[in-house]
Amino acid sequence: VHSNFRVGSAILSANGNIYTGSSVDCSIYGLSVCAERSALLKAISNREIYIIAIFISSDILDGDILPCGGCRQFIAEFRPSPAIFILRNNDSSLTCLSVDDLIPHSINSC
Repeated sequence: VHSNFRVGSAILSANGNIYTGSSVDCSIYGLSVCAERSALLKAISNREIYIIAIFISSDILDGDILPCGGCRQFIAEFRPSPAIFILRNNDSSLTCLSVDDLIPHSINSC
C-alpha cells in the first residue's frame, strides 16, 4: 500500500449475493484500483446487473470515505441507482447516500 489509505467495499446484488473489493495501490497512480470499482467489477464478472447497495469503509479515523470522481461515475452507470453506505470508523456511524448526492447532474441522471 503506497498511500496508506486502505479502503474496503462490499456490494449487495439484487440476487442477494455479496461481492467484496479492496483498494490496490500502484506506484503509477493511474493503475491503482479503488475498492468500489474492485467490488463492482467482481459483481459484473459474475453477471450481476442489478446492484442494491454499496458499502464503503476504511481504517482512517476522521471524516467520511467518499468515492473518487471516477468511482462516482462508474456507480452512476447502474440503474436503478444503488444506495451507498459509508461507515465511519471513529464512531461506527453509517451514512446513506444516493448517486445523485455524490454526483448531481451526472451524465446518466436524465
